Amino acid sequence: MPQSLTPPVDWRNSKLESELLQSDLWVFAYGSLIWNPEFEPEAREHVSVRGFSRKLCIASYRYRGTKVLPGLVFGLISSCPQDQCEGVSIKVPLEGRAKILDMLWHRELLNNVYIPTFIDTHTSNQSAIRALAFVVDTAHPQYMPNLDEKSASERINMAVGLRGPNVDYVFNTHRALKAHGICDHSLEMVVSLLDSGSDSQRRKDS
Repeated sequence: MPQSLTPPVDWRNSKLESELLQSDLWVFAYGSLIWNPEFEPEAREHVSVRGFSRKLCIASYRYRGTKVLPGLVFGLISSCPQDQCEGVSIKVPLEGRAKILDMLWHRELLNNVYIPTFIDTHTSNQSAIRALAFVVDTAHPQYMPNLDEKSASERINMAVGLRGPNVDYVFNTHRALKAHGICDHSLEMVVSLLDSGSDSQRRKDS
């Protein structure tokens, strides 16, 4: 069974502390951590996770939106056993580990919408890599499970936060997934709608 904890909590005082400080620590990246981990990984592996799915389902009030115009960022959702989420497991170096964990906790748990959880990821040859994942707390008020691709794209087209336009976040994640040979059909649909919206706006402005 995966080990998890309910935030807010300092990783140093969590029941995951001993595992976080082991020589081999991997993090399962499924969104912006793929293209902007904010540290240099020792290794990267294209992996899949069974029983989970990726979705644009977290309202962003800070990094990619505001309280007035919330953006959307990705969440990893525990779902049906037959579901599978592909991503990248990135290896965290032992040197500077504490500072990296401090950064990850501040970045991912700022609003406590994710629950840090150790899960099993699998490479293409079915080798298992145990990795830390930031899984959605589905009881959190920022969790938005009922948005379809059209509604999501409308929000994303409008939202801008401290880290820039929401569309940049989505396009960057889409490009990063494609670079690893990963196709996310729901994301493909959102991106196609964002492209259409951008083209329409350009035609309107010209």
